[in-house]
Amino acid sequence: MKNKYIYILLLVVIVIALLLFMFPDEAVEEQDKLLSEPNVVTQVEKKTESVGFDQDKAQKQRDEKKARQEQAWLSFLAGREVKAMNSKPSYLEAYRDYIYYDGCTAIINNILNDQEPYFYVIRKNQPFEDLPMPQQQALDKRLNKCLQLTDFSDKTYHAQYALSQLMKRYKAIPPKTNKEQQLAATLRLIADLNFNNNRLSNAQRGEVIDPQLQVDLITMRRKLKDQMPKPLSFFGGYNEADQMLVDQLRRQIADIDQQISDNRRVDTEEVAGFKAEIKRLISELQRVVSETQSSDAYLAVYDLIEEGRLEDDAEAVKAQLTGGIQLIPKQYETYLTPILVHFRACELSHPCGPDSLLVEQQCLDFNHEQSPQACHSELIDYYLNHVLSPNQLIDVDYIIKEGY
Repeated sequence: MKNKYIYILLLVVIVIALLLFMFPDEAVEEQDKLLSEPNVVTQVEKKTESVGFDQDKAQKQRDEKKARQEQAWLSFLAGREVKAMNSKPSYLEAYRDYIYYDGCTAIINNILNDQEPYFYVIRKNQPFEDLPMPQQQALDKRLNKCLQLTDFSDKTYHAQYALSQLMKRYKAIPPKTNKEQQLAATLRLIADLNFNNNRLSNAQRGEVIDPQLQVDLITMRRKLKDQMPKPLSFFGGYNEADQMLVDQLRRQIADIDQQISDNRRVDTEEVAGFKAEIKRLISELQRVVSETQSSDAYLAVYDLIEEGRLEDDAEAVKAQLTGGIQLIPKQYETYLTPILVHFRACELSHPCGPDSLLVEQQCLDFNHEQSPQACHSELIDYYLNHVLSPNQLIDVDYIIKEGY
């Protein structure tokens, strides 16, 4: 019986070998056909397919989504007592509400999607009940504050929209005190910097010389990409025949990319002008960090750096955060700078008590085991008792005294 199976297997192998011998060139011929056929580099199809868009259907889907979100929102609020938002805040109070709401967007969007408020807000989606009691209380406090600051009175149900409403709210209030005016001036500097960075990016990309050529080149590139064969596996790789086609397509795509680049005109004088203005604004922000008496202005500049919006210019401003004193190695600077920023903000009379946002942020930092110790604590006490080593405290004390 065993020999019988061996004979059958040998017969199958012989048949396959005969077939390959009789039709050896079919795969190569097919590949040659693909390579010899005109592609989009030599023959551009200038007719574009019209894409149908059912506006009524899209509107119906938007209306249905809005209805679901409204139902989820009203259901969540049912039986809850939500405090009214302060109707006559100062400029600073309204601005701090706007800053606070950054920690609300995920919670509010969870509610609108009919999910648990803290879904993916808590690290590793840990059950709320498993958190230490101080963190449970801090999350409940945040939830109540987020509900208070959320205005969906015009029935636009999205957390980012509520955030934009809070921005309009503080911008509509004239800054009165000296610190409020310093904050407003700093926020204008940051807005000007962002605006000029965007204009610089556009200027560096250049102006399209021939719009129709640009459309044709992009169309050709897309069609070449569509001709790419599928790799053998998730990790890539092609058989010998496919690799020939891939190499040819890549060369043609590279040629098109060069043509797209050549079809743009860059105004070097305009680029230089934007760079000079950005340099001036950076210099102004450095002065803010070293001279301002507004803790909110100081923290706004720090947030600008942390969000990566200064890019290559960050180091000049970041050096001012440590009083011009260099911290080495880099990992130590990265660890200690946020703490120094908070020490400096507290020194500038920023709220740093148990009910402050800075304490709440440390309390709800689920990446550190000691974070529950921050809840209901003074911020400086938390750093002194649970975060800083004696040697680190010496460095902080030296920078605060000598650097500022």
